[in-house]
Amino acid sequence: MRRGQTVSVCKSNDGGSCGGAQWDSGWIVFVNDDDDNPAVVDAGEAILQVKQNLPVGVTVRPNNNFTNYITFSRTGLANQIGTFAICVNSDDPGAGHYRHPHPRHHCHRQ
Repeated sequence: MRRGQTVSVCKSNDGGSCGGAQWDSGWIVFVNDDDDNPAVVDAGEAILQVKQNLPVGVTVRPNNNFTNYITFSRTGLANQIGTFAICVNSDDPGAGHYRHPHPRHHCHRQ
């Protein structure tokens, strides 16, 4: 990773701590100094980025390995192998990167 530190990304409803129902409610990126498992923002750990309230119709769904968080080591390796599905439900045929057979549902796997 560019920072040379352990960094975690977790779903977050409040933008300050890990937890929440779904990734599309929001997430935070933070320096995970103690590399705890599961990832938790502890006192003194810097929050690097907050993303809250994705646009209506955008969903983010992980496979089971990334249900709550993903942690990257200081070398950039992830703690698990997995995928996220990022979907845009829209009437605009150019809204998604992956053309789903159903015309109102577009999905792109990251």
